[in-house]
Parts: sequence; C-alpha cells; structure tokens
Amino acid sequence: MAGSPRRGNPTHVLRHKGHSPDDPEEEESGRLRAGQGALLYHRDWKKHPFLTLADNVRTGDDFARFHFQHKLGRTVFGLHGSYIVVRNDVEKSVGFDFGPHGSITEDAFWALKLMEAGGRARWVDGYLEEQSTQSVGDFLRQRRRWYQGLMKVAIHAPVKLRWRLAIGANTMLWTLAPFAVLYTIVHFFYGFEIQPWVRALANFSFASFVTLYLTGLKANLDEHGITGWLARSAWTAVQVVLLPVFSAMEATAVMMALLKPVNGFHVVKK
Repeated sequence: MAGSPRRGNPTHVLRHKGHSPDDPEEEESGRLRAGQGALLYHRDWKKHPFLTLADNVRTGDDFARFHFQHKLGRTVFGLHGSYIVVRNDVEKSVGFDFGPHGSITEDAFWALKLMEAGGRARWVDGYLEEQSTQSVGDFLRQRRRWYQGLMKVAIHAPVKLRWRLAIGANTMLWTLAPFAVLYTIVHFFYGFEIQPWVRALANFSFASFVTLYLTGLKANLDEHGITGWLARSAWTAVQVVLLPVFSAMEATAVMMALLKPVNGFHVVKK
C-alpha cells in the first residue's frame, strides 16, 4: 500500500470490508489496479465539531464523483492521496517525481499519469479515518492549495487533453464559487426575476450540494457510533444551518488563490 503524505497524518486508521466474491484479489486476476475508498473525518469530532462538519462534503464527494469514476475504472477526477491502495511496482511504473507543477496536488497528477499509461482503478469497500484541520485559517489555506494545485494539474499535466478535461472543468466550476456566493447575497436582498432554466440549474446545484454534506454526515455519524435519532437529528440540523458558512469558507479559499496565489507547500496542523 502506498499513499501520498499531502492530505494525511500519521494517525490514519484503515478499515477494509473485504472483497466481493465475484471480484478476485488483484494478484489472482492479474488486473493490477489502483484503489481508493471513502475518507472519514469524525476522529476529532468532540474537539473540532465545526471543522469536522465542514469536511463532511469530502466524504460525500467520495461516495459521489470518486465512487463513480472508480466504478468506471478511470481516475478522471484524480485521487485522494490519503487513501491510495496500490502495488509498489504499479506505483513505480508511473513514479511520483513530477517537479513543481505536479507537486502541489501530486495525487491528482499521478492519477492522470496512471490513466495515460493505461492503468485502471477500482473502488475499495473500506474506510480510512483522518482528522480535519484544527483552525479556520488552515482550512482556507488547505483549500487554496488544493485549488491552485488542481489548476496546475489541469494545465500542465503531460497527458492528452481528454484526461485533463474532467479535472479542468471541475476546477473551473470551483472558480465560480466566490461569484455564486456574491450573487446569492445580492439576490437575497434585491430579488429579481431570472429565467426558469437558470432557476432549475441553481436548484439542482443546491440540492446536490446539500446531498453531499448530508451523505458525508451520515457516514461519519454511523462510524462514530452516534445512533440515537435525537442526536442524529440535531447534528443534521446543525449541518444544514451551517451550509452557508461552509460555502462562504470554500469560496473565500478560492478568492484567496485568485487574488493572492502562493508558491510552495503549506502543511496544515491536524
């Protein structure tokens, strides 16, 4: 098992649920694929509940985009470096030394190189637990680094355009986050008519956004052992109420990257 230290910490806990009967081990089948499952963030819930809730979107995203791509066998959206399960010879066939452009989000860079080389991927039925950042400042700097790194991957990764399109499109949509927040605030105070198709797209986007957070919340509540309906209902209410705050935080990180991009690698405290 090999993983990137970029988003991890030395206290990771990996729990594997086993293989499906019709899915033989990699060595038996000869299909040496890179694997990834879902990341959970409940380990420091009591000390940092606010930032743990803010990271539930990442768990939800694992069950959405990342689960979808691994079912296709292609890492079109990259990989989460904290949780890469891959044979050493497969890792070495691609390498991890990508220079400045590929070192900020080297996991996504590596994933594109793997696809370019014909490598395949699979979903791992297991969880890896890690901790959220411990301050809002680190949260913002973490997201800023991810945004800048993914933009570099989309532009500079030495692979065919078709392998960079998904990451590029997703990162460009992320670029719109600050403007979407600004539009929402203006529309709240100065409501004006918009076209029905725009309203439909906005509603779909908002519903998807809420679903990601609530899906991540459920997975983390389940694994943290919070089973009482009253406690789960309370956490769900808090998650929904704080969604505008978390949206503003994600948008602020993008704005920081646009207005004041940084060089180098900021290591957050976990």
